[in-house]
Amino acid sequence: MAISGATVDQGATSIDVSSVSGPGGRITITGGAVLQTAALNASGSSGGEVTLQANQLLSAAPIQAIGSQGSGGRITSASTASTVQTLSGLWDVSGLSAGGSITLSAGTELFSSGSYLAQGTGGAAQGGRIDLLASTITLAAAQLDASGVGGGGQVHVGGGFQGADLGLGANARKVTVTPGTGLRADATALGNGGQVVVWSEDATRFAGAVSAKGGALGGNGGVLEVSGKADLFFGGTADASAPAGSPGSLLLDPKNIYIENTTVGGYGYDAQNIVYPGSDAAGPTALVEQLGTAATSPILVNVPTGGLPGQEGVTYLFDGSTYGLLSALYGTDAISSQKANYSPSGVSAGLLALISPGWNNGATLDAGAATWINTATGKFANGTTSGVIGSGNSLLGSTTGDFNQASVRFLTSGQALVFTPAGTTEPASMPAVSPG
Repeated sequence: MAISGATVDQGATSIDVSSVSGPGGRITITGGAVLQTAALNASGSSGGEVTLQANQLLSAAPIQAIGSQGSGGRITSASTASTVQTLSGLWDVSGLSAGGSITLSAGTELFSSGSYLAQGTGGAAQGGRIDLLASTITLAAAQLDASGVGGGGQVHVGGGFQGADLGLGANARKVTVTPGTGLRADATALGNGGQVVVWSEDATRFAGAVSAKGGALGGNGGVLEVSGKADLFFGGTADASAPAGSPGSLLLDPKNIYIENTTVGGYGYDAQNIVYPGSDAAGPTALVEQLGTAATSPILVNVPTGGLPGQEGVTYLFDGSTYGLLSALYGTDAISSQKANYSPSGVSAGLLALISPGWNNGATLDAGAATWINTATGKFANGTTSGVIGSGNSLLGSTTGDFNQASVRFLTSGQALVFTPAGTTEPASMPAVSPG
């Protein structure tokens, strides 16, 4: 199946070309802006193939090319500008006989809180290969796993071993790996650990965990490298142990190295120093708001520029514990007037009503919108975790100024009332995003 267009917004419609007894099929999505917000499945006896090509890509739903009887398939993603992936983005090319391959490249930026699995799940299966490349890479509570029962595979972030060319373009300039991120190429039974590399040409800030362990029943540890050609700020952990063999190796190979146990490069990962798409390690330049009073309450980051063509502004929702990206809402526009209505307790606990007065409804400027979000899961009312403001996920204004003075009252029924400037009230039922 092939889909193309200037903007491809998948919405809540999944695509399934999987097979129970035969090989998985093929899915190709091409567009200027691609919002992959529902599942893609090309699994089969051997995994199929999924290809994404875009200028800007958002991945916020699972992609599978699993091999249930043979090897895993292939997922290839290439964006000329940026790729953003949320916690809901699970890419899986695991296989019974061998893990498959995941290749993700972006021209300017990759921001990922997703999971990438290329596991070898059968008796002697080797893990597969995961390659991530962009000029600037941020892994925020992401998980990369190329482990295998019979031996670890390969994981490369930013470049190959000692800066070797991955064949996908120039190596990363800067890589940031936050706490809660794991990169693994372990042998889970009998076999050698694989290879995990994190590389940048300028600076690497690493606070995650890497491992390439040998198998518990036999096998040696693998090869680990965390390097910045110029600077390395290392505050993470590494494990190339081998319970029944010889340990592997860890290479830290920068010009300047800083090893710290509190912050990474003097940069603490907290609400006011959160890393978000388009930001850098100097700290946020957009409006950051932590909802509720708890230290682990969800975090909103409102960015007035960027977004998608014709949909200026984007609001990101982050998990307050892991700082992983839960959801992205495009088209929120003027953040100075945006209002977050959050219910911290009761039947509606964890629900967020986000008022965006500056949203344009076609030719009607500043019609405004109210979007319902479950902050525990990041889900909107239509079941997706990301997308553009629209009738499927929001209550929309029809005339200019409809939401300029809007307010929200949460009800004990789990519903909410939206009060408009004219004094009318509109009930908003939220069954798809209600707690639990």
